[in-house]
Amino acid sequence: MSKLLIPFFLFLTIGVQGQPYKPTNITFKDSVKLINTWKQLKKALELKDTKTLRNLSLKTIHCDLFETIDPKLTYEQSIAVTYMSLNTFLIQYYKNLPKSKLFEVMKYKKYNISEAYLNFPPPNMKIHRSMPITLYDILYVTFEPNEIAKGHEGASEGFEFVKMKDEFKFFGLTSIP
Repeated sequence: MSKLLIPFFLFLTIGVQGQPYKPTNITFKDSVKLINTWKQLKKALELKDTKTLRNLSLKTIHCDLFETIDPKLTYEQSIAVTYMSLNTFLIQYYKNLPKSKLFEVMKYKKYNISEAYLNFPPPNMKIHRSMPITLYDILYVTFEPNEIAKGHEGASEGFEFVKMKDEFKFFGLTSIP
């Protein structure tokens, strides 16, 4: 029994930028909106439709899929460099996305929806509300446990959304772990 509780506890406590993940409590109405937004974003990514991508996205997005780790940076600095203008993402990183493992598995794997929380104001949102901010993630398992190497825990990558007013906006890309 305790062997089953440990992985479950880890799933609930490890998340985006160190914040807890949990199965989503999203309402049915919001889940329909989120999935519709995701489908529009996915289609825009596949068609390289930057006009639709811009309409569905925040002006500044989070992206830790293509980051390089600099051990000289503090935790706060390493988080800050994962935020970039949508223009920067489209010019420098977007071309790598179709070649990524994430794009490959999107063709044949199902996604999971989960929630994560940010306990600090992200640089891509000008907010005047109490914390934390709920992120809604569309996650794909990109590497199964032990696929890369024996003992490797596996990895998931996906798309982050945030609800603003009555619609969902593309917040960024993330990877776990």
